[in-house]
Amino acid sequence: MNLLFDFLQHLPQPELSKLQSLSFKGTTGGVFKAMLQQSATGKFEREKIQKQFALSNSHFDKLTSELLSKCYKALYPEEGLPLLGFLSTRVVFNKHYYKELARQLRKLEQSGNKAALIELCKGCINHIHFNFPIMYKDSKVMQRLGRQYIAAVPQKQKAEVKFWVQCRVIYNQTDNLFAAAQMHVQGKKVFSAIEKLGKPQNIKSHELLFEYYWVLLYYYMAMENFPKGIEIAQEAIARLQKLPHENAALNILRFELKLSELFYFSSRFEESYTKYHSVFTGAAANIIPERGYHTAKYLQICFITGHLNDAKKILNNLLKFYGDKLEETIPVREIFSFIKYYLFAGDYDNAFRFLQLGFRKNPKGKYFQYEIELRNLQVALFYLTGRQEMALQMCERNIKYLRSHGYSVKESNYPYFYILTRAIFEQRTSGRKFKPIEEEKMQRYLRGSFGVYGQLLLKMQACKLP
Repeated sequence: MNLLFDFLQHLPQPELSKLQSLSFKGTTGGVFKAMLQQSATGKFEREKIQKQFALSNSHFDKLTSELLSKCYKALYPEEGLPLLGFLSTRVVFNKHYYKELARQLRKLEQSGNKAALIELCKGCINHIHFNFPIMYKDSKVMQRLGRQYIAAVPQKQKAEVKFWVQCRVIYNQTDNLFAAAQMHVQGKKVFSAIEKLGKPQNIKSHELLFEYYWVLLYYYMAMENFPKGIEIAQEAIARLQKLPHENAALNILRFELKLSELFYFSSRFEESYTKYHSVFTGAAANIIPERGYHTAKYLQICFITGHLNDAKKILNNLLKFYGDKLEETIPVREIFSFIKYYLFAGDYDNAFRFLQLGFRKNPKGKYFQYEIELRNLQVALFYLTGRQEMALQMCERNIKYLRSHGYSVKESNYPYFYILTRAIFEQRTSGRKFKPIEEEKMQRYLRGSFGVYGQLLLKMQACKLP
């Protein structure tokens, strides 16, 4: 796919309108007009443009690359971090981001402008760390940026910068291990790396103290030690409040939001809803960091606690935001929220539409956690729409799939969504009572991060059978 075509196709309307007013002479202008026209249709026909303007492959690639740079310049004349920041907040532009980052790094390395290089490296580590979902975080790029950042700063700042970079590296490693369901295997190594950072009482910088607590909190969350996580978050807030910093309010808000999330994981659902709701409807509503991530968590809580009207408002705003480019630009975590809402709301046609989109966004089960969610939701959809026999067949296949990935009934709660689906069906059709282990697992599915699936199981238990 061509980066210019992708950019024009997925650009929000205000920015696209600005580019549509640009005028270029000769072949450049003709190619740009043709690319605009094709991007509006969603169909890229490279050969058609090349034939029209008698362009070789290399000439076409060079011309569209130059046009993309002109588009960037028109939107962000200063380029640098403002342009990269724009690209980083739109998942669909992840390829554009990394290519533009590489270009800017080369330019700064050649210029020898260390101050600008320092600003770029730190800013881009922040972009990748906070803005990109795990599937688009390039660990090698982050590590390279970290090395360049450390090398560029003056000697007297190196110790603090090394600490900051190391915190981000550990966080990224934890992210990857958690996504691969390997934290309980590799957790000791991660904690050992955190211990080497030192004691929080010896950290006098607000920024470094934030980084320390941020990675420590993520470790406990990845290890599913939520009571300890709550303790760490509360301790972090108390300590950070004593150290002034220009980002103090934002950093403390990040930990407040993590507390809401931890209440959710700890099955303190109403507390979590109250805390999240106060942020999303209060004075801080317009500055919520990692908005997409916390919106997804807030929606989960709304589903569990039955606040579907709150969820509907948020999802309607997301539909307006994505407009007619929803399928191309929506991240997977938001797709899950739409599927769940439509299942709870009984809009099964839309649930199916978003379920299919979810599978397309996670080809060949690339991300295991995503695949589990999609398979759970698929079973729930088929069961709730009167196709219980097919849902039960899926359950058997999914149990085998989990077993092949090391998640047997003896080692994991994951297979029990399917075992409980079968138990619910047998209870309704033959009167068979739940076995003690099924009763135990049903209660587990009503707690913590399993809570939304517990509510789906209850909905399946209450639905009419054909």
